[in-house]
Amino acid sequence: MPTSIPGKIAERCFKQHSKLTMIYIHPLRKTKIQLCCQKKGVIPMGEQHFPKTINGMDTHIVEGHVRFMAKIQIGDSICESGSHTAGTLGGFVQMRGLDAFLTCAHVVHNKETLIAGNKRELHKSQTKVEFVKFACDDISSSPKLYAGFVFDEAFDYDNGNETSVDEAVVLLHDDTYMDKDDILNDRSFEPKPVEFLSMKGPYLNDNYVQPGLLRGTVKARYVGLTSGYSESDVTFADYDKNDDNFKDKPHGLILYFKDLQAHLQDIESECPKNPQMPFEVHFQQLIVPQLEEKLRSGRHYIRFYNQLLLEDFAFKPGDSGTCIYVVEDKTTYRSDNRPNPTGCLAMAIASFYDSNEKRNKCIATPMKAILKKLGLI
Repeated sequence: MPTSIPGKIAERCFKQHSKLTMIYIHPLRKTKIQLCCQKKGVIPMGEQHFPKTINGMDTHIVEGHVRFMAKIQIGDSICESGSHTAGTLGGFVQMRGLDAFLTCAHVVHNKETLIAGNKRELHKSQTKVEFVKFACDDISSSPKLYAGFVFDEAFDYDNGNETSVDEAVVLLHDDTYMDKDDILNDRSFEPKPVEFLSMKGPYLNDNYVQPGLLRGTVKARYVGLTSGYSESDVTFADYDKNDDNFKDKPHGLILYFKDLQAHLQDIESECPKNPQMPFEVHFQQLIVPQLEEKLRSGRHYIRFYNQLLLEDFAFKPGDSGTCIYVVEDKTTYRSDNRPNPTGCLAMAIASFYDSNEKRNKCIATPMKAILKKLGLI
């Protein structure tokens, strides 16, 4: 009794029947050949009925189709379907029992949509999101795959009493999955489990770090679409209290720049020379509308408050959405004698160019503030 179908016979069947999706001998029904089709009873014009026998064996018709499953990882390229701009998948969250991921809202929506007073347009249709797996060094030659759709977003700004947020939650499609044992796309093509990012599980809901709790020096890992994989040591000040809004802290920086996704060239304030130390930063973006819109409404400013400034982190266009993970405590002495926690610290949303030091720096939103705003913790 045969246990498999010769490839030549399968090839002939596929060429004769366009709706045939699979052919095999079931291990528990070895007397019949299983023919799977997209829908029983539908025969394309010009084609014949499925054969009742093949090589002397009876056939059995069932409905079913084949779907290619795509693994999605932290560091993958993310973009709105049909868009030519891209960002980075920062990390995974669990939303009402479903798997989803986080990236920047400005990655999956254009600025006009985000700043519009009426959000009705966002809910008229699904915003579909695609991702790219790096098949080679040239991302443009890598295929785009369907990741899912935007379930929720937060683009809250102009309130100096809160931490501003630029965030989107994308629910994974049924054909796309996350693997906790291979969660990071660091371009090495070697599996990296969640433990590599010092997390106890794959979801940021349970693995975030409050910046105010960190003291001394920690090791961080992150991977961006453009900058790639990096590791950095980060030194924190010995803050007086635990507050993810960073109120009453001695450091502050107000920045002005023209484009959220581009490197900043115009800085109107001085940057304290304190390398490797994240501290509170506020910035504003000038959006220049089209000429006819400008005559009606004038200029529009977006002001973000209570962000983190990361001095020695590489950040380039396309890295928006990159999450920074604290993976190791490197502090030899801490005043309260407690070890530093590990997990996701923040998400990178913008960069600026320091003309005095002639280098780019990174602005990031604390992960706790993001999760709170989205109702995920």
